[in-house]
Amino acid sequence: MNATGPTKLSTIKLARDLKKEKQNIWKDLAKRITGIRRNRAEVNLSKLSKMAKKNKGKILIVPGKVLGSGLMEEKATVAALSFSEKAEKEINQKGKTLTLSELVKSKEKPSQMVIIK
Repeated sequence: MNATGPTKLSTIKLARDLKKEKQNIWKDLAKRITGIRRNRAEVNLSKLSKMAKKNKGKILIVPGKVLGSGLMEEKATVAALSFSEKAEKEINQKGKTLTLSELVKSKEKPSQMVIIK
């Protein structure tokens, strides 16, 4: 039987580090990124823009990949497992992008974060 979890060593290490954190949000993220890849979130810029409007000032977390379809109309900080080139460029014009590893190291309060599915 084939492996169903992540195969990238960086993702495996990130999940291990997230599980060690005390807050439930990190454990939830670890669970989401260690599952089957096809079940991970793929979020377009248009959806992120809508979520940024609803959650002003909060960090938007995508436990998967951010895709470049649509426009980013709102300023936002977005953390994700990965970004397409277009999505990263578009977000950085108005806001800021972070990898999930950078977000964990930043020690932001979980109350300032929203997970996007």
